[in-house]
Amino acid sequence: MEQKKTINKKLIAIIAGIAMIVCIGVVVSVIVISGNSGKKLGEQLELAERYMDERDYKAAIAANEAALEIDPKCVEAYLGLAEAYEELGEYEEAVAILKDGYEATESEEIEEALEELEEYLEELIQAAAIEEAEEISQDNAEISQDNMENSQENADASQENTDASLQTGVVFVPWEEAGLEDDGMNWQDENLETAMREITGIHTGAIMLSDVWDMT
Repeated sequence: MEQKKTINKKLIAIIAGIAMIVCIGVVVSVIVISGNSGKKLGEQLELAERYMDERDYKAAIAANEAALEIDPKCVEAYLGLAEAYEELGEYEEAVAILKDGYEATESEEIEEALEELEEYLEELIQAAAIEEAEEISQDNAEISQDNMENSQENADASQENTDASLQTGVVFVPWEEAGLEDDGMNWQDENLETAMREITGIHTGAIMLSDVWDMT
């Protein structure tokens, strides 16, 4: 019996030893894996930072995305990813990433970055609206100026016509308003009559006063 108890104790000791070795192995494996993951994460973040310095924003996006695949709660990767999209002018994408990052990490740093970006976008919208209003106002002012110049040109032309009429002393009005009766012309000069027939195209019959007056 004592020999059997001794064997059982030895067996238990062996099993306990094996279990301890297995546990140690698991712990070591976890440490190694964590170390490797941490190293890879650091490498991706360093790559992303370098690409940002080089203004290669698409490459920076890829590096930050790779970092998030290693650690989905990496605050630095979310911030870097959003910054890269901002530099590309893709603000909506940057806002969406910061919202996802805050949901995943509840980071105050991400929350502050999101608020600052949203305030900046609001300022951009207001500035664009003001610029558009100023452009419309400028266009209307130019149209008004053109209309004023055209009006002045018309007034100048009218004044020139008036001045020309005053200089010649002749103002043409319809023969009816002149108080004349429409009657055949009495030509005292045959050459003048011949010339007027050529001008009016009336080769036979009387040339009426209205035929000649309307030519003025």
